[in-house]
Amino acid sequence: MASNFFDYIFYRVYKSYISWGESDIPGVYALCVITLFPCLNISSLIFFGIDTFKVKTGSYDKLLLLFGFLAVLVFNYYRIYKKIGLLNLLNKWEDIGKKQKRKLEGWMYIYFILSIVVLFISILY
Repeated sequence: MASNFFDYIFYRVYKSYISWGESDIPGVYALCVITLFPCLNISSLIFFGIDTFKVKTGSYDKLLLLFGFLAVLVFNYYRIYKKIGLLNLLNKWEDIGKKQKRKLEGWMYIYFILSIVVLFISILY
């Protein structure tokens, strides 16, 4: 179910960039969005865990965070472009009903807002 949700987010971001006239690399933008938000969620959990359990750490290793982001990016690239196929993914979401699209769109916005709010709360906590 979660992969379907992120597939829908990919579809919406991809179509949004095309509708804005950004037809050069909409797949890259969509891929970065579906990679960024799960990474923000994981970062939130890490920050929250460190603060909650008073774990002593040095500085956060930026290279490790970059490696984690790139690992998720490569996984998403493989899943969308090699396993599912870009056209298959886009066609899958073209055929769903308007009611289901609105429902998924609402959850998508709630997910984006909550991800950002939780990240800021975990950083400030």
